[in-house]
Amino acid sequence: MSEPLREHDLHTESRLARIEAKLDALSDRIDEALVTQIKDHGKRIAALERRNMWSAGWAAGAACAASALTAVAVRFWE
Repeated sequence: MSEPLREHDLHTESRLARIEAKLDALSDRIDEALVTQIKDHGKRIAALERRNMWSAGWAAGAACAASALTAVAVRFWE
C-alpha cells in the first residue's frame, strides 16, 4: 500500500517542480516585456518632447519674424 503512495508523491513532486519552472519562466518573460515596454515608452516620450520643443522654437521664430516685419512696416509708414 505504501509503494503506490510513494509513486504518487514522486509524481506530485515532479508536477510541482515543472509548475515552478514554468512560473519562473513566465516571470522572466513578464519582466523582459515590461522592461521593453518601458524603454519603448521612454523613446516615445522623448520623441514627443523633441517635437514639442521644435514646435515651440518654430512658433518663437515666427513671432520674431512677424515682430520684425511689423517694426519695419511701422517705420516705413510713419
